[in-house]
Amino acid sequence: MKSRNRPRKQLVSPFRAHFRNVSSLAGIIGPLVLIAATLLSNLDYNGYDWLSQTISQLSLGPYGWIERTGFIITGVSSIIFAEALYAGFRPRRSLTAAVLVWLLIGLGFTTAGVFQADTSVIGVASWHGLIHNIAGYSLAGVFPFACFLMVPVYKADIHWRNFVAYTIAAGTVGLVMDLSRVTVPWSLLGPWNGLYERVILLNALVWLELVALKLLTHTRTSDK
Repeated sequence: MKSRNRPRKQLVSPFRAHFRNVSSLAGIIGPLVLIAATLLSNLDYNGYDWLSQTISQLSLGPYGWIERTGFIITGVSSIIFAEALYAGFRPRRSLTAAVLVWLLIGLGFTTAGVFQADTSVIGVASWHGLIHNIAGYSLAGVFPFACFLMVPVYKADIHWRNFVAYTIAAGTVGLVMDLSRVTVPWSLLGPWNGLYERVILLNALVWLELVALKLLTHTRTSDK
């Protein structure tokens, strides 16, 4: 029985290593796609103000389909990346919780791309605008938890301890930005709403990009 199991293990291990690499690569591609889609969607959108208007409102422009596609691709990539995040560390409760949170983030990106935003961020003019807003607020709201849940995971791995301080900082920035949404009066936040959203999104995308790059390189090194 033991001799039969040995070849089976040899076949499974390379497949799992390859799948982890693909999942890590998905985490690298997702943020780059969304950034590129945001830049392309701004073409020929006369009157768009990136300081006050949200990224989602780019979907209302002539190249809005690019922005929506970018959200969907980033969401699917984030969901795939969750497998690399889970497989890249020793199992523990905080890791499982972080992976579940990241799956919610991926679902939030995908939902925000499928359901188009309304023309105004104040009030709700349509059912698809309501779903879009819920998805957007949800993925922004849970990102800090993904960071804080990963801190004990990083501390337990000697190869990732240099990510602890940065992850705490990224989670804190996300949390402060989320709290400002409900504490700062709209009269003050409104003129800077687009910049505010870009800071939130870029904070999460940079964290995802760096973690995915680290997972890809570390996985390849550890599998040699």
